[in-house]
Amino acid sequence: AAVVAKDVTGALSKILEETSSDQFSKALGEIIPAGTDIPALTEISILCEEGTVTIKKGEASSSVIDETICPAIFGLYLGKSPVSKDIKDGFVSGALSKATA
Repeated sequence: AAVVAKDVTGALSKILEETSSDQFSKALGEIIPAGTDIPALTEISILCEEGTVTIKKGEASSSVIDETICPAIFGLYLGKSPVSKDIKDGFVSGALSKATA
């Protein structure tokens, strides 16, 4: 099942302070402009490192410095009510396969 950018930003806006949510939405919009169709299997990476969130799609990237966004993103994808059960299951099975390799 696909996850739409507005689903992620909408869910983040419910758990983050407005400033953090706005910063993430702006950064995501720089990579994926509103209304853009994203082909299936397009790889979009969200990297968390030392309070900085970097969103990448191909060569394009955008970053936000905010320590609250990464934990919120992990909660969205891996928490009790993930935005996509398929993504959560894939993450867990991928992590388990790497741990046992």
